[in-house]
Amino acid sequence: MQRNQIVSDQTTLQTSIPGVFAAGDIATYPAKFKLIANGAGEAVTAVNHAVQYIDPSARLDAGHSTTIMEKREKTAAAV
Repeated sequence: MQRNQIVSDQTTLQTSIPGVFAAGDIATYPAKFKLIANGAGEAVTAVNHAVQYIDPSARLDAGHSTTIMEKREKTAAAV
């Protein structure tokens, strides 16, 4: 902890406890900018790295609504 925040890795957002990730207002790392948009991006990063921690073969995917809709349309067209 540093100033009531959890120190996390700047790249993966993993804390000093293996398998535990922190993002948003609770997380801190060197040169962090405290912006709402950054917190949202950190959440995606933390979730992706948590999934990869659980399943090392999992692909990091920073998907967003446009990508999801395109995949759904392609899947629906193929059926």
